[in-house]
Amino acid sequence: MKAKKPDFLTYGTQFYRAPTPLPDEWEPDIKQMVEWDMESLQLRVQWRWNEPVEGQYRFDDIDAFFELAAKRVSKTAASAGDSSSAPPASIIS
Repeated sequence: MKAKKPDFLTYGTQFYRAPTPLPDEWEPDIKQMVEWDMESLQLRVQWRWNEPVEGQYRFDDIDAFFELAAKRVSKTAASAGDSSSAPPASIIS
């Protein structure tokens, strides 16, 4: 018999931090995480990846990830401000 978890807890993991895992790996990975009862996923915006040239942004990977994750999990979060998210040089200089 499976134990019931408290309603205030959510199981999840930090999953996507560009450039890995690759987009063609997302769906099978997310499907497996759902089978493991994970309800939330986090991604980390890598500013040097999403803003390769100052002032030129590309968030196609973030958009695609959110679209796919929304079909499978109840919560998806993005982290864009901590030191592990590699902020753009214009912010830290």
